[in-house]
Amino acid sequence: MNVQQFLNSGRQKLATIRSRKLPNWTQQLRQASRHVAGQTLDLLYPPQCADCATGLTTSQQPMLCEPCTVKLLADRLPKCDRCASSITELDAGAPDCIRCRKEKYQFERVLALGRYQDALREAVLKTKYPTEEPLTRALGTLLVERFGLQLRAWQPDVFVPIPMHWTRRLKRRGNSPDVLAEILAKQLNIALGNGALVRRRRTQPHRELSFRERKANMRDAFSVAAGCDFRDARVVLVDDILTTGTTCNVAARTLKKAGAAEVMVVVVARAHVGD
Repeated sequence: MNVQQFLNSGRQKLATIRSRKLPNWTQQLRQASRHVAGQTLDLLYPPQCADCATGLTTSQQPMLCEPCTVKLLADRLPKCDRCASSITELDAGAPDCIRCRKEKYQFERVLALGRYQDALREAVLKTKYPTEEPLTRALGTLLVERFGLQLRAWQPDVFVPIPMHWTRRLKRRGNSPDVLAEILAKQLNIALGNGALVRRRRTQPHRELSFRERKANMRDAFSVAAGCDFRDARVVLVDDILTTGTTCNVAARTLKKAGAAEVMVVVVARAHVGD
């Protein structure tokens, strides 16, 4: 028996051992060990709210205290199915949304926790920093709690985060849409397409740009990574904010050119120019 055969034999034996059904007492021991380990960690590192740092009684999910959760989900106005803008009494009687009726979006729907204002705005701004990843993860869990049933019903094939250009990633040391997409994919047991969409060039920040300038700025900004097959796929794009929809629209167009059947967008907050 040569070395390679020996290694293969060892792998097969290990796989056989792992596949055996463990007796009930072993499973119970594992569960008890995890419970004790969790309690020990809570004692050594008391759980805190990811937003305000108030102490929590347990490592609950999302890691948010009740007052912060209430503030983050304060926007209870009905939303446009197409662009997630709040629908007020003044425009509720319109046949379609006054904000997006003239837009030719490449995505079919947008889901957002609320408008980019007050506590939700402050939380999104915090997630721009890598030290605030626990808050980003908590917001991702809120997205699952709020929209999990709708997302499962839509039957997506993959979650794809809006990518950041590599030069900005080096500077910021992270990209919050990556974390949000990871949480959504993991908790809903759906594939994660991290890296499937590539930002081809360093685009300008949109804060000071007009709608027309934003469209020019994002033209051909994305490409699909080599080896990624989106034919007939139902894709969920994930970002932190949607304002004019230009970025997600260009990303959705890129995915559809690569064969995607439908694209939905999930964001933490829906903003409007001037917010």
